Amino acid sequence: MAKLFASAIVGALAMGNAAASSSQTNPLQMSPLLKPLATHHNHPPSIPQARKDQEQQQQQQSRTQKQGHPQRVLRDAVAPEGCPGTAYLWKITDDNAENKHVGFAFGTMHLPVDIVTTEAAYDSVMEAISDSCDVYGELNMNNRNVSTAVQSCLQEISANAATPNDLPSEELRNAIRAKLVSIAADVPGEGNENGALAETYADRWMGLALKEVVDLIMYANTPVYREKYLPSFISGVGTLPQDTHLMALGRPGGDLEEVSTQCELLKPSYPSVEDVTQNADLYSASIAESLDVSFTETIDLYTCGDIDAFVTQFDAGMSAAGFDSNVLLDQRNIQMAEAINDILNASSDERILFAVGLSHWIIGPQNLQILLKEYGYSMEHVPNW
Repeated sequence: MAKLFASAIVGALAMGNAAASSSQTNPLQMSPLLKPLATHHNHPPSIPQARKDQEQQQQQQSRTQKQGHPQRVLRDAVAPEGCPGTAYLWKITDDNAENKHVGFAFGTMHLPVDIVTTEAAYDSVMEAISDSCDVYGELNMNNRNVSTAVQSCLQEISANAATPNDLPSEELRNAIRAKLVSIAADVPGEGNENGALAETYADRWMGLALKEVVDLIMYANTPVYREKYLPSFISGVGTLPQDTHLMALGRPGGDLEEVSTQCELLKPSYPSVEDVTQNADLYSASIAESLDVSFTETIDLYTCGDIDAFVTQFDAGMSAAGFDSNVLLDQRNIQMAEAINDILNASSDERILFAVGLSHWIIGPQNLQILLKEYGYSMEHVPNW
């Protein structure tokens, strides 16, 4: 049960980029934990236009990168006081080829690139991309076949998922709906003056899977996100997640995981009506607590750029959320390390950049740094490349 409403830090940095990268910043479609597309539900009519806008943005990125000038974005993120605010970037060298520089490793966060990437970090990773050829990530959501497979997976998972309307507690249902009404009332947009459509949108949101609703609320509770993307709560128009943006700059981009791997990881986060009914007290307590949770501390921790602080906080989040690191990280790391080794062995003199959730590089006894060392590669932290 702990996996449904995991701590923000675990979700945003370890749960996988599957649904995150296939959508924009509409919380009906993208959560930093799971980013469900929820296509079986009724969405506002502007969503198809948002899809067109996203495709146009990706096409522009493709045209720009072919000209040799990767498209840049505005970096609004500011590191907390006393933090370096630099990139989680490493240089990869081949121990068996006289320490030849063969690529880069970058630790990502599954949230919009412009609110989690400081100017210093962005400039550094952009330089690394310029010094590389391909950019690989967990899943390349810029690939239509991959994004279609992810959507199919999410539709299947969410089809029988419980919604807030299925919760046994009337008091909790009312509390969730009141929270959603207050969020919708503040969303600017035609027809929603003075919150005229707040009740309508709250009713729609109450029909989404519990996980989607919890993530929507966590977004709304996050000032840096709410200030910039509140209109996207209805319009669906926003920007690409950090992972997708960086992978679009590769020439080309590619995957380190299979869709099925992340699909299986998502399933426990969509409980059925039977699940929430049989474990009503546990779910109710977790959901009630989530009404006041935000991603602010997670974003601050990431933008800080302090690796030691990140490891400490992430380990605490893993413990509190009750996650099995073997499932969440270790087994996936073993598969990704093998894939990275194969890619590097197949490359010639071109460097490769690997953009993967930060936790995979530095957390646990089977993190990617340790596993790649076994393949004969060393990693050197280069935050200011």
